[in-house]
Amino acid sequence: MEEGAKAIGEALKINSTLTSLDIASNGISEEGAKAIGEALKINSTLTSLDIGYNIISQEGAKAIGEALKINSTLTTLNIASNDISEEGAEAIAAALKINSTLTSLNMSYSSISEEGAKAIAEALKTNSALTSLDMSRSFISEEGAKAVAEGLKMNYTLTSLAIGIHTIPKEVVQAVEEALKINTTLRSLSIETYSSGLSDEFAALEQMFTMNARLTTTYVRHVTP
Repeated sequence: MEEGAKAIGEALKINSTLTSLDIASNGISEEGAKAIGEALKINSTLTSLDIGYNIISQEGAKAIGEALKINSTLTTLNIASNDISEEGAEAIAAALKINSTLTSLNMSYSSISEEGAKAIAEALKTNSALTSLDMSRSFISEEGAKAVAEGLKMNYTLTSLAIGIHTIPKEVVQAVEEALKINTTLRSLSIETYSSGLSDEFAALEQMFTMNARLTTTYVRHVTP
């Protein structure tokens, strides 16, 4: 699909009517993602892009990140289930510090690692546009999870967050609790973990969610790798 993606990229450079593009599950990799990224720097009408479930790795994600620094019309991006890795996540995070139009970002099922999660967390401290962030099944470390909690303390726009964490020790529970005491905008919070045998931590999270009047949708569960 590389040649097809390149052709779509060229078309997007001159198209002035298309607002939504779904090219998920098409075997698009680096060169195709780069072509789409270059097009996004020029296109001024596309508001929704789904490039999920392809084979885009860090270089392709970097190209998309660079495009997001320039593009001022895209509001929804699905880059889920691509192996964007730490560097790809960092590139997208860098874009989030600048971009003021993207409101929904799905990077679930992506290997963003601890450093990638920390970069996203830093972006949350200054981003004022994103309202929905999905990092489910991108199981990050305890330190990455605590960084995201710190990011939430300084974020005033995010209303929905889904996150996957390798394990949820009490330190992570405490970090989430502290974040929710300060954050006043989050309405939906979903937490997944690979770890079993954490009944006390799960109970603490569920109690915390129940007592938080601002949260309208909550979800915590153990999942199988």
